[in-house]
Amino acid sequence: MAVQRGTSELIPPLFSTPERLVFEVLLTVSHPTGGAPPWLVGPYAQGPVGARFLYVNAGTYAGQADSGWSRRAKVPLPTLTPELLQHVLSSPELVMQAAILGQARDGGPACATVRLLGNGWVAAPAIVALRMGA
Repeated sequence: MAVQRGTSELIPPLFSTPERLVFEVLLTVSHPTGGAPPWLVGPYAQGPVGARFLYVNAGTYAGQADSGWSRRAKVPLPTLTPELLQHVLSSPELVMQAAILGQARDGGPACATVRLLGNGWVAAPAIVALRMGA
């Protein structure tokens, strides 16, 4: 599996175990004028404003030419509220993390829009995010 950067670049997991893959991406908060809410931008952010997501590619879409799968999971990015932004930006040690199931109901890799597990996107210390594999 790999995170898609832009239209075709593939970024491998930062950390992996047989049970977990951890990806790290850097996104920027855009503060539009005119009172519109902020949104996330950058080469990893896919989709239109208001419906941004990350692609997690699997099988041939992740560069595994011999795979029998060609799938992409759309991981929804969080809605940026003032409270969430203030909390995350209050400490350089905080990151946003979310977890998904990497396996679809048919036993293959996750695909289409996936549901976030737990409380969705949450702020956590960076070292905890890596250790937890979220």
